[in-house]
Amino acid sequence: MNVSDFIISGEDDFYQTKEYRREREIAVRDFLDEHRFAPAAFPEKKIKVTLSARDKKFIFIMVDLETEREFIHIMSAAPFRKIFKEYGEICDGYRNAVSGGTPAQIETLDMARRGLHNEAADLIVEKFKGKIMLNRDTARKLFTILYGLR
Repeated sequence: MNVSDFIISGEDDFYQTKEYRREREIAVRDFLDEHRFAPAAFPEKKIKVTLSARDKKFIFIMVDLETEREFIHIMSAAPFRKIFKEYGEICDGYRNAVSGGTPAQIETLDMARRGLHNEAADLIVEKFKGKIMLNRDTARKLFTILYGLR
């Protein structure tokens, strides 16, 4: 595991509910516990990642902790706009179904949520191709973090 610290910069600027903040904190902790995330610039080094969102872009600043050399990757949020919207609607429906829906409704919504999560993870892997090596499970965790910054 290369990433020893993951910081979200400007966190107070983002739309926050307690639930979104909690989900993001869990996703960051899960990411740090187990991940495959290695910038091509320094794949074998221990790094710190700082993530911010500005001007409809996600900005990843990765720092090699040994040399303090930086690698910056900027990713447009635009390709995720539709996925964020659909994911939010499905999550809202899931929460409503849990409090009063049938098991079949809950299962259907959970499958749809997982499907969108996988679609977003695949998009993240594609956007990082050749720049940052990561696997789908790590990309899923990263999507949860990005979703909270939209």
